[in-house]
Amino acid sequence: MKMKWYKYFLLFILVLSSCKEKSTEPIVTSFPSNYVIAYDTPGIGNIYLYNSLTKSLVNITSNVVDTFYYAYVSSFSDDGHELLFTLDYRKRGAEDLLLCDRDDIFSYNLITGQTIRITDTEFRETNPKYSKDKKTIVYQSFEKGYSEIYIIKQDSDNKIPVFIDTGWYPTFLSDDNQILYSSNPNYSPEFYLYNIKDRTKEKLININGSEPSVSTDNKIFVFKGSDGIYKYDFATRTATLLVPDPNTTGFDINLNPKISGDAKYILYINTLGPMSHAYLYSFENKNKIDMGIVFVGDFTKDSKNVVSLQRDGMHLYNIYSQKDSVLLPYQILSFDMAVSSIK
Repeated sequence: MKMKWYKYFLLFILVLSSCKEKSTEPIVTSFPSNYVIAYDTPGIGNIYLYNSLTKSLVNITSNVVDTFYYAYVSSFSDDGHELLFTLDYRKRGAEDLLLCDRDDIFSYNLITGQTIRITDTEFRETNPKYSKDKKTIVYQSFEKGYSEIYIIKQDSDNKIPVFIDTGWYPTFLSDDNQILYSSNPNYSPEFYLYNIKDRTKEKLININGSEPSVSTDNKIFVFKGSDGIYKYDFATRTATLLVPDPNTTGFDINLNPKISGDAKYILYINTLGPMSHAYLYSFENKNKIDMGIVFVGDFTKDSKNVVSLQRDGMHLYNIYSQKDSVLLPYQILSFDMAVSSIK
């Protein structure tokens, strides 16, 4: 689950800098010649698709439910055709529409423009991700008041959720038979690898960690630990601290690390000061590039570019030429981003 305390903490900091900025949480899917960005607007509640080639914006959530809601972008399928998102809302007639404790999961098809409901319950279900073949979705459920991980099959008539384990931040590895996840990040600091076929789990490491970002070859993943950003190596089953937190203040921390698909770079956000900065860390040179005031960013699927949201709009930064261009020239603030490509 994307931790909402962090979202509202960043929102408070960023609003102090400019009351004109627009709240968004984007996801990007890269095409051969252009980019399609899906982003949500927490202050408004909708999700939009922006096409950088046609310069068009499409609201994909305005007619999904008929009540007050907030929409949150989750993730694209591996082929980029499906966008998973959640709606945080209450049914008509609820006493307090501002306290939305239910989240249902939906999938939007970028090819057909159709939206389908995945879950329909009275409790929170968040952070959904497709398996690589799109036959299964893994997600978090808060039916019991704490986070549990479930999978639900999409290629069968029986779509009853199957319990996996108590935990957070689940994601499929490339064979679709293993799920990487963290146990409760506030209490039990452990990462696990769950085998769906055998229904067994393996403890990987005793480090309190955030949502993992896995390299395309599934050899390593990076995550935010309690004292900095770590790299975990599946082959050696070891974790290495790469970027320690500066620890100059309680708010000077590194967050939301994303690894490039080719495992050459890490993109992360540092929260020191009134505005957050993004840094690009090189595995080869072990140095970092300050990308300036960036609310959130992520790599394109080819690992050649970084898409980021800055004060003046949505940017595309080429890592090798170090050239930066504006995709969407208006002020935006956001909390998260993910990148996929159409196949």
